[in-house]
Amino acid sequence: MFVATGSLAHPLVALADNNGYPPVRELYARPLKYRGMDGISISVFFDGPALGKEIAVNVLQQGMTSDYQLMLMSP
Repeated sequence: MFVATGSLAHPLVALADNNGYPPVRELYARPLKYRGMDGISISVFFDGPALGKEIAVNVLQQGMTSDYQLMLMSP
C-alpha cells in the first residue's frame, strides 16, 4: 500500500492491530514517490493468507503535510 504523506523522510511504521490475521512475518516501509506524490510504501507479509479484513498501521514521518491518502499499489 502507499500512504501519501507529502514527505520523503525515512518513516517509522508499526502494526496497530492484527486482530483476525495470521502472524506477521515481515513489515517493511520505505519513502517513495508514487504517481507524483511523496509518501510511504508499506508491505505487510503474513505467515498465511489474509482474507479480506482491515488492518491498522501507525506511521510517523518527519515533515508529514498531506491529507494522508491511502491507496493500493499496482504490481
